[in-house]
Amino acid sequence: MYANAAGSREPFRDILKFGLSFIGCTMMFFFFLDHYSSVITLIYVEPLSRAASFLLKSLGVQSDVQTDVGTGACILQLRMTAYRVTQGCTGLFTSTLYMACILSYPVSISKKLAGLVLGVPAFFVFGVLRVVMMGMVAVISPLQIEVFHVYIMAIANLGFAMFVWIYWHNNVVENEKRASIFG
Repeated sequence: MYANAAGSREPFRDILKFGLSFIGCTMMFFFFLDHYSSVITLIYVEPLSRAASFLLKSLGVQSDVQTDVGTGACILQLRMTAYRVTQGCTGLFTSTLYMACILSYPVSISKKLAGLVLGVPAFFVFGVLRVVMMGMVAVISPLQIEVFHVYIMAIANLGFAMFVWIYWHNNVVENEKRASIFG
């Protein structure tokens, strides 16, 4: 029988513990996202939408943002079309899954904090770039925005989450193991 990262020889129990912890964290995050959507709009969706609008303007695309706290969304006005930027458009759901994975993973609190410090800003920047790319598609080829939004960006979002997770795992979690082997 093989030992896991924590040295336990009971992999089923460790997998079950991770799974239950992940489900619990995910439920807690989604409860928060659902019940405090106006707060999330003000502290995450609006700044992200405004940053995307700034970048779009710097790329020559006229844009404006209006916040609708009541619906938990921002309205991104591009030329003659308005788009609702919601929590889902920002990659926030994937970000919360990433955070749930980090918090559930059997490592020290300092490594979990490192994962959050790495991941949360990375997901914010990726969310801004995601909205900018969708804005550019909306201007260049408006008929393709739905396909781009639903399929291309969803796959890119998952790929980005995997990249950030692997980067954290290889450079924070595994790096200490390698250092202790050679040190």
